[in-house]
Amino acid sequence: MSLPDDDEGLAAEYVLGTLNANERAAVAARRLREPELDAAISAWEARLAPLSEAAPPVWPPPELYARIEARLGAANPVVDLTSVLSARLARWRATAAGAGVLAAALAAALGVVVAARPSVPHQFVAVLQKGPDEPAFAMTVDVDKQEFTVRPVAAKPPEGKSYELWIIAPKLGAPRSLGVIDANAVSPERRLSAYDPSVVREATYAVTLEPQGGSPNGAPSGAPVFVGKLIPVGP
Repeated sequence: MSLPDDDEGLAAEYVLGTLNANERAAVAARRLREPELDAAISAWEARLAPLSEAAPPVWPPPELYARIEARLGAANPVVDLTSVLSARLARWRATAAGAGVLAAALAAALGVVVAARPSVPHQFVAVLQKGPDEPAFAMTVDVDKQEFTVRPVAAKPPEGKSYELWIIAPKLGAPRSLGVIDANAVSPERRLSAYDPSVVREATYAVTLEPQGGSPNGAPSGAPVFVGKLIPVGP
C-alpha cells in the first residue's frame, strides 16, 4: 500500500527536523502504529544521510562572546562565565551546523529555494536527481579552491555504460564535460579552474548516460538523466 503524498512529505519533514514539537510528537506516535509511515521515515533517513557530510563547520562571529558576557554580567555578576559560555557556544555551533545540512537536504527532498545569504558564499552543494524524491548524486563545490567532489546517493549505470557529469551555462555555449563519475564511490576532488566562479555558482549540473569510459566525441550522447543546481551551505 503506497503512502499518501501528504504523509510522504511529512516523513521527509520529520527526518529534516522542520516540524514543531507537537507535530513531531504526533508523527512519532503514528509511526509506532503505521508501518508504512515508519518505513517512509526510515527511507528518508537513508536517502538523506550522505548529505550530512556536505556542510562545513560553522563558527560563531568573534563579537558573540563579548555580547553574551555583557548580558550575563548585567543579569548575574557572579555567574561562572566560562562554563555558561562553553555550553551556550556548543549549542550554537550544533544549531548552525545543522542549519547548513538542513538547507542542502531541503533542496533535495522538498524542492525549496534557499534564500541567498548577505555575504558571498563559498561552499555549495547540488543534489543531482530526476525529481524531488529521486536523488542520485550529491555534489559539493568549494569555489575558493575551485574543486568539487561527487558522492553517490542512489545511482548505478547499466552494464557497459558510464555516467558523465556536465556543466551547463549560457556563457559556455555547449555543455562542458567535468568527467566520468564513479557511481559506487566518492569521486576524487577535481578542478574547476577553467571556469569563472560566477559561472560555477550559477550553472546547471547534469549527468548523462554514456558509453563505458565517457562520451566518445566530447558532447552529451543524449538528454540528461539527473540534473541539479548549486545552493550555498556555508559562508
